[in-house]
Amino acid sequence: MAITIYPDRAAWLAGRTGPDYPIGASEVAVALGLSRYATPFDLWRRHRDPRWRPDTGAQLDDGQRWEPLALRLHDPPQRTRLYVEPLAVASHGCGWLRATPDAWILPDGGTAQAPAGLVEIKTDRNDGASEAWPADGTEVREFSDADGCPVPPDYWMQVQAQIACTGAAWCDLVVWIPAFKAMPERRTIRVYPSKRWPAILAALSVWRERHLVGGEPPDPTSPEEMEALARWRYPAPAIKREATDEEAALIRTWIEARAERDSLDGLISKTRGAFAALRGDAQRIFAPGIGAWSISNNGAQSVKALEK
Repeated sequence: MAITIYPDRAAWLAGRTGPDYPIGASEVAVALGLSRYATPFDLWRRHRDPRWRPDTGAQLDDGQRWEPLALRLHDPPQRTRLYVEPLAVASHGCGWLRATPDAWILPDGGTAQAPAGLVEIKTDRNDGASEAWPADGTEVREFSDADGCPVPPDYWMQVQAQIACTGAAWCDLVVWIPAFKAMPERRTIRVYPSKRWPAILAALSVWRERHLVGGEPPDPTSPEEMEALARWRYPAPAIKREATDEEAALIRTWIEARAERDSLDGLISKTRGAFAALRGDAQRIFAPGIGAWSISNNGAQSVKALEK
């Protein structure tokens, strides 16, 4: 296993593409057509069309909001400790499969090179989520069982890929199920390695070679994807001219603003992870002359600067 720690979120995002066409653990189900939130065409377009940016929905926003509280409440096994490094990426032996666990469970005195387990946090706000998920404390190896209480295949495949990349013996899948005007329900499902994984990895490797390395686009699944494929196959002739002074100034402003935004996003992500690891039981941290950071009972975070 190889571990890479990125300095900020912008560098981590940039590392998701490249000549080796990496696939992240959360993208395994996407490539195989088993994701509820993205399609194989989306994944192909992210590698082949750098101008394309996916929309981020409420599901992702919820996950970022609840993650620090979930990590704070998580109780690792005895003789282990929780290690939170949000931008630590582990690579599988094949090189192109990578995983970014939300947290690592390390033996006392051990390092991330030999984790005991992992923690992955999800939020499920779909109708019927409370009945769909296994009970708190359930242990599973497969995404479904004889009782018909499944772990969604896309989450299950992500966890299996994380286990394969890190060599961990298990992963605690912590699920938040929001409730109306109440504290969300929290369930922890311990997922162990599955015998299905070699077949999944083989299918994923074939898909990557054909569509990412070979460049063949997957079949589009919507009118918007069909239109995107048509634009890619039959590009309009490029018309180029030199920018006016006003246009050049706008281009410069846009490039500088985007770079500043990416830098700030990375700093916010790094700061959030640092607070999760350092703040202990404190719900509010006050910095005299600067401001305060606080977390409410429902997990919402806020930072307020002192009025001048």
